[in-house]
Amino acid sequence: MPYEYEIPAINGKPLVEIPKELKDKVIDYIVLRDKIIIKASDLVDQLLYDTRVKVRDELGRLVKSITEYSYPSTASAIVCKDEDYVYAWKPANNFKGYILIDKGEAGVEDAEVIQAGINEARAGKLFIAKGSYDLKGTELQIPAGITIEGEGFQGSSATHIYTSETQTNLIKKAQDVARIIIRDIYFDGNNKATNVLNLSNEPGAISGTSFQIRLQNVHCRNANGGYAVDLTGCEDSQMLGCLIAGKVRWEIPGGAGWITDTYISEELEANAQMLKISGSTIHGIKQIGNHALQYLKIDGCYLYQSSTDGIVIHAKDHRIVSCTLDECYIICNAENGKFFSGEISRHITVQGSILWHGDYNVMLADITSQFSSSNVYAILRLEDTFRYGSGTITPYPDVVDFILTGKNFSLGAGSITATNKYLYSGEVTGFAVDSTGVKTKTVTLPAKLPGGFTPQFQLTLRNATATDWDGFVYYDNIAKDANGNVVSFDINVVVTTASATSGATVDVVWQMIEP
Repeated sequence: MPYEYEIPAINGKPLVEIPKELKDKVIDYIVLRDKIIIKASDLVDQLLYDTRVKVRDELGRLVKSITEYSYPSTASAIVCKDEDYVYAWKPANNFKGYILIDKGEAGVEDAEVIQAGINEARAGKLFIAKGSYDLKGTELQIPAGITIEGEGFQGSSATHIYTSETQTNLIKKAQDVARIIIRDIYFDGNNKATNVLNLSNEPGAISGTSFQIRLQNVHCRNANGGYAVDLTGCEDSQMLGCLIAGKVRWEIPGGAGWITDTYISEELEANAQMLKISGSTIHGIKQIGNHALQYLKIDGCYLYQSSTDGIVIHAKDHRIVSCTLDECYIICNAENGKFFSGEISRHITVQGSILWHGDYNVMLADITSQFSSSNVYAILRLEDTFRYGSGTITPYPDVVDFILTGKNFSLGAGSITATNKYLYSGEVTGFAVDSTGVKTKTVTLPAKLPGGFTPQFQLTLRNATATDWDGFVYYDNIAKDANGNVVSFDINVVVTTASATSGATVDVVWQMIEP
C-alpha cells in the first residue's frame, strides 16, 4: 500500500530528517516552499514518532502518530494497528521519544506483537488502541502487577481481542500472581476459545497467593463450553461495571470477592469466605466445590433463576452459611423452579425485596439445615418483601423456621406454606373510633410464634380516618397451644372520646419484642 508523507520545510529545505528507509521507498515527490510531499511504497515507522509529519494512506486518511496515544507518556508500552501492520511501542529517552518493540502483519501476527507489549510493560501499564486483534489460536500470558487498558469495551471504539482459531484460553495469567488490572476491553472467544478470560490458579488450585485482581468495564463472551471469566483462587478481587455473556467461576474459600454494577448472563459458580454483590444482574448463583459460601450479601440486584436447573440461589455441593438479600428483584419464572435450594445452614434473610414468579408454581425454599426443629432460629426470614404472581409458592416441608415480618408483606393471589411459620409483625385495620368503649380484634398467627417464652408486643396507632378522637391501645389474651407456642393475641383500642365522623377508624401496627 502506498503512503504519502507531508514533511514541513522552509524554502524547500526539510525541517525533519528524511530517513534512508524512506529514500529507498520513494515513488515520487514534490518540493514546495513550505513542505515536501513524498509518495512512498510502504510505511516508515520512524516518521510516526514525529507529530510534525502528516502521513496519509492511499485513500487520503491520516495515519495517527504514535504520539497521539502516548505523549506525554501514560503507558509503559502501547499497541496499535493500521490496515497493514500491528505495532508495539515504548517510550524512550532518545531523539524520537519512542522506539519500536515489535511489528507484525495485521490480522496475522497480532498475538505475537501484543505479547511483546505485555512482556515489555511487565508490572507497568500496557495500552491497546481501538481495533480488532485476532489471536489466531495463541494464548496471551499476563504477569503479576500489570495493568492492561483499552479504549472501550463496546461499539466501534472498542478494543476488541478475539480468536478465529481453536484455543483453550483467550487470556491466561501466571500461577499465584497479584495486582492485575484489566479495563475497557472487549474479549471475544468467538466460540473458538474454551475459556475467555482465565485468571484462575491452575491446575485445579482453588487457593494460593493470587489476590487483588480487578476487572473494570470488561466485556467477555462466546466461550466454547467453558467460562467467560474464571477467577478461581483470586482472593480480595473485584468485578466492576462488567458485561459477561456466559458463566463465571470464582472459588476463593479463604478470601473475599466483590461484584458491582455487572451483568452476568449465566450462572455465577462460587465459594468464598465472603462474597458481596451490588447493583448487578445475575442468572443463578451456585455454591460449588467442597467449601462453603460463607457469607453471601446481595444488595439492589436483579436475580434470575439459572437456565440449567431453574434455581435462583443453589447450595449445590456444600453449604451456604448465611445469605442476605436487600432491595432485590428476585425472579423465578420457570415451572417448578426454586428461589432457594440446598443446605443453607444458618439463615436466609430477604428484606425490602420482590419475589416474582408470574403464573408459575414454584418452591420458595427447598433447603436442609444442620439445626433441628426445636431450635428457635430463623432459617427463612422475609422482611417487608412482596410476592407477585398468581401461582403458588410452597416451601419444602423441612424448612425449620419460616418468619414473616413487616406490615407490607403480601401473599398476593397464591399461598405460602411451611412446617413452622412465624409472623413477627403485622398490621390490623379497621378499629372503629366513632363511639366510645373497648374495640377488640384478635390476631391469629399463621401457625405459631416461638415457644418457651411469653413475648411482648409494641403497638402503634396509624392511618386514622379522623383526628377528633382520643384513646389508647393495649394487648392481652395471649393464647398458646398444647406445646406452649403462641398462636394468637388480642389488640384492644380504648376510645375515651369518640370521633364525630361516622365510620371513622384507626389501624394498629404490631411488632413482637423478644424478652
